Order: sequence, then C-alpha cells, then structure tokens
Amino acid sequence: MLFTLADRWGEPDPRKLADLPANIITYWEAYFGLLEEAAASPAEAPPPEKPAIAADSQQFADCLRILGNG
Repeated sequence: MLFTLADRWGEPDPRKLADLPANIITYWEAYFGLLEEAAASPAEAPPPEKPAIAADSQQFADCLRILGNG
C-alpha cells in the first residue's frame, strides 16, 4: 500500500509515508479499494436507440406517399 501511495505522490522514499497517521493510510487503502472495484465492474451501457436514419427515411416515404409520388 505504501508503495502505491509513494508512486502516486511521486515520493521516492516510501518510509516517509509510513510515518503518516494510521487513519490517513486507512483512508487511502479504502480509496484505492473502491477504485479497483469500479474498474473491475464497468457500468452497464444503456441499450442503443433506433438510428435516426431509419426515422428520417420513414418520414421521407410518408411525405412521398402524401404527395402522391410513392
């Protein structure tokens, strides 16, 4: 854990981070744990909507029908 924090903060000596209070180290452990969970389970994407082209082509066909050309 301390090596992860040292890499993230650019600290060359992880022993300096070992001198931090325990509650700060625990906080960062929990934070990185949440990041790992979020990366492991990606959010579900909503289902794709109907393409706009199909709706436009339907409207075009309806206009031609109304005008008597289709």
